[in-house]
Amino acid sequence: MTKNKLFNDDIIAHSQSVKAVYYTTKFGEDLFFDENPDLEYSCEYDILTHKEKTRDHILILEYNVIEPSDDEPKNEFHIIVEGHFEISDKVKKDLVDDAKHFGSLAILLSFLRTAVFNITSMTSSGAHHIPLINIKELHDSFVRKNSRKKATVKKKKLSPTKAKKS
Repeated sequence: MTKNKLFNDDIIAHSQSVKAVYYTTKFGEDLFFDENPDLEYSCEYDILTHKEKTRDHILILEYNVIEPSDDEPKNEFHIIVEGHFEISDKVKKDLVDDAKHFGSLAILLSFLRTAVFNITSMTSSGAHHIPLINIKELHDSFVRKNSRKKATVKKKKLSPTKAKKS
């Protein structure tokens, strides 16, 4: 790669792909993103890190839009994208987690925007532009979700004395 201040190779994107798309509407209706202020949006991600090559990771990003309704089926759109990334050895070890959670996530969010725009442009409601996403809040949500998982796992473990009584 050309070395200059504009480009760098701190994060290598090996691949990015759409893994799943689910778009459903009632017959005769569509999910008009721009016209409905009641739509419920959500976005979350997860990271799978290689056990031995800790700089190598897969990031999974999910984006959902649901039109609130008591009727079934609901008008909704769901997409999951995946990226395989690697943090360069040039990045200091203490910055690798930030590079994964913020750098790789920013790259995959850009891919998600393009995928959602392209897929929804083929619907009668037209192309959907994802609202701006606060990456720090998305990351904080990831941390909260994973800390709850760890707490649940710890609660389920029995101490050796309790295990013998059972």
